[in-house]
Amino acid sequence: MLSLDDKAKESLKALVFKCHARRAECMVALGEKEDLEQAVQDYHFAKEMASDEATKSKMKAELRKARVALKKASKKDFYKILGVSRTAGKAEVIKGYRT
Repeated sequence: MLSLDDKAKESLKALVFKCHARRAECMVALGEKEDLEQAVQDYHFAKEMASDEATKSKMKAELRKARVALKKASKKDFYKILGVSRTAGKAEVIKGYRT
């Protein structure tokens, strides 16, 4: 079995951290519920792997944002379901409901 020296281990750890952080960022950009769940997991893992407090703090903030986005994605958007804008009047909402 091959043994890694400390420098190689740190380099590999940094690469794994970067991959998880980047994947989480992409998943948040996609915005679907399943993607956001994966983003939360990735940010949590990246936060645990962060090497310094500044990076850990940044990952914690990004994790918080991903959790908020996940909560929003979990709610139904009835305006979107009806196909009307949020500023639609009563008549337009009724028309959207009937179609």
